[in-house]
Amino acid sequence: MKRYSNRVAKFLFIIGVLIVLSGALLIGLLIYGEFSSANEYHYYSSDSEKWRMILTSVLYPLNTIGFSGFFLIAAAELIQVLHNKNNTPVLTYTDHPLVDKTEDGEAITEKEEPLHQLKAAEQFKVHHFFDQLGLKVDDIIVPPYEGYCIVLINDDEQLIEIGEFQPKILKFHDYPEIMEWYKNKED
Repeated sequence: MKRYSNRVAKFLFIIGVLIVLSGALLIGLLIYGEFSSANEYHYYSSDSEKWRMILTSVLYPLNTIGFSGFFLIAAAELIQVLHNKNNTPVLTYTDHPLVDKTEDGEAITEKEEPLHQLKAAEQFKVHHFFDQLGLKVDDIIVPPYEGYCIVLINDDEQLIEIGEFQPKILKFHDYPEIMEWYKNKED
C-alpha cells in the first residue's frame, strides 16, 4: 500500500477492492445456485432460458456492486494523482527584462537587474511565523522564483515557501535551482 500516500485514496481503494471481491463472490454464489438448482429441479424448459437467467444473475451484481467498486478504485487513483501533483514543487522563474534608463535627454544605457521584493503582507507573515517560533529574522532574500524566499536567522539560511495561510520551511537540497542561485549571489 505504499502506492497510496493519501489516507482518503488508501481508504477508497481498500473499500473498492472489498466491494469488487464481494461482488465476485456474490456472482460465483449466484452462478453456483443457478446451476445447482437448475440441474436439481429442472427449472428451465430450454437451454436458452437457463443461460438467460444465469446471465441475468451475473449482470445484476456486476452492475450494482462491481462497477461501484471499480468507481471507488478509480476515485482513489484520481485523488492520489492530484495529491502527488499538489505535493511536487513547481518553481516558476520570474524573468524580468533588464531595465534601460535615460537621464535628461542623454541616452545612457544602464542595465541593472530588478530587485525582487515581497509584499508587505508576505513580509509580515514571514516575521510573524518566526516570531511564533521564538526566532528573530535578520534579513529576507527573495530569489527570482515565485512563492519562495530565503530567511537569514543568526547567520543561518532557511528556505521558505510563502503559502496562502502560513509559510512552510523547506530543505535546500530539494530545490537545487534556488540553492545554486543563492550560492552564485553570495559570490
